[in-house]
Amino acid sequence: MKQTQSIFLEVVKQVLERFAFMFSEIDDEARFVEVEGPFLYASITFSGNRQAVISLTAQESLCKEMACNILGVEPSEIDAEAGSDALKELANVVCGELIPALYGNKEVFDLTVPSAYRIDSGKWQELVADRDNMQLWVEDRPMLASLTIAGNPVI
Repeated sequence: MKQTQSIFLEVVKQVLERFAFMFSEIDDEARFVEVEGPFLYASITFSGNRQAVISLTAQESLCKEMACNILGVEPSEIDAEAGSDALKELANVVCGELIPALYGNKEVFDLTVPSAYRIDSGKWQELVADRDNMQLWVEDRPMLASLTIAGNPVI
């Protein structure tokens, strides 16, 4: 595993634990193809001396659970967009912690506003097949995480 990939996955795991109160583990066996949807896909870009895109993809139900954990509320207390908002904020926090982990705190980077949208099972399977997406189990449910630096995926 490349050092950058290892740092990225460690940041994702730490942010999930500290920010969303969820535990995760890396899945090297690629067992994610037959997972039920719907799914949410979130991404954020940073630029400066280097440019990169971070993306996270997960089942919408996992994202809603994440929202409840982050907000400290019951599922009945969140709205329909809470899962999407939680995944976007997770991507934002991962980005904010990844930049200094990779480049220190002397360089300046601009971050975009994270975006998220719903994807179907076909797109999920396409992302799973893409070797640029690293696979994690989060609370026994699948999540994909990707870091692409200056057009080159980190694999």
